[in-house]
Amino acid sequence: MNVSKYRLGDKRFIAFIDENHIPVEPLANAFLYTTFFHSSIATKFRIANELKIILNYFKSKAINLEERISTGELLTEAEISNFYASMRMNKSALDQKDQIYSINTPR
Repeated sequence: MNVSKYRLGDKRFIAFIDENHIPVEPLANAFLYTTFFHSSIATKFRIANELKIILNYFKSKAINLEERISTGELLTEAEISNFYASMRMNKSALDQKDQIYSINTPR
């Protein structure tokens, strides 16, 4: 799944598309345009990319969010905990800051 920007007349839109450029995730697209209707295209694009990460995570875990929502079956505590653990930044990523160099700084 990718996030696409496209223009229709003088308006710009964001949509979730598959590898064939066919729109997918209709509920996610609807959420984007009902909740962020008056937001800038840049904000919609950022939110769409953040939402894409979340949707891809649950898809990788074989959790169908649309089905869960329609049946009223909420995420379990373990599923939420695993999602949180997967999304947070690891301390090891912060420990690598000493290995990052400026292009203007000699090593």
